[in-house]
Amino acid sequence: MEAYNMVPGRGPRTVKHIQRFANDPGNGLQFSRLEWTDLGLFLPADATYRRLAWSDFTTRKLPAPSAGSTADAAFTDVVVNLQPFSLDFRAAPYLKPPKTFKMVQDPNVIVRLNTGQMWVADWVFSRPAAIQTALLNHEQGHYDIAMMNAGDVFAALIDINGGAFETAKAGTAALKDAQSMLSNGQAIQKKYDSDTNGSLNAAKQAAWDTALRTARITFVFPPLRTALKNAGLFP
Repeated sequence: MEAYNMVPGRGPRTVKHIQRFANDPGNGLQFSRLEWTDLGLFLPADATYRRLAWSDFTTRKLPAPSAGSTADAAFTDVVVNLQPFSLDFRAAPYLKPPKTFKMVQDPNVIVRLNTGQMWVADWVFSRPAAIQTALLNHEQGHYDIAMMNAGDVFAALIDINGGAFETAKAGTAALKDAQSMLSNGQAIQKKYDSDTNGSLNAAKQAAWDTALRTARITFVFPPLRTALKNAGLFP
């Protein structure tokens, strides 16, 4: 038997996004460690089609930015949970050599919109409706990237779970390869912000919106990265 620990610092990351908006806007990202739960499969059931609304955010009374300055406008928190922490490979007596080792556990991925930590500055609602809509759409993109990244991870784990290996070490190597390939979720989020300038670059925002919609109907693994690469957006 060989056990492989999914290391929080190296896997797909929780996304905590602060969107800055002003006359001269900037933006930033924060990331926290993975958390682990006992839930199963790819959950919740509405994760794939979850649409953000301002009602998901707590309104905070904050000073509006003056001309030429920036201020934090909204905070979105998406938590991606992987379970179990340790994945084992053992010989299955019902399989014929040479590939007799199977993953023991059923891997699970859970996407959670952590609304208790999400907020939007009250001054955002004094801006034109088009700006409010653009900001919310940009935040939706961050959620979609986190969710589809989690989907890529889930698909990789299920593929390995359904396969068989000659040794436990070979199964562990497959997990390490998947983790290496899919560990750039942070880089995707940063590229998204850089390209779109926090929604203010309308052309780039539209390009990312289109690529993310395409990723949902892309069946070449991994879908998110395939769609972004085909669109020339990442890497």
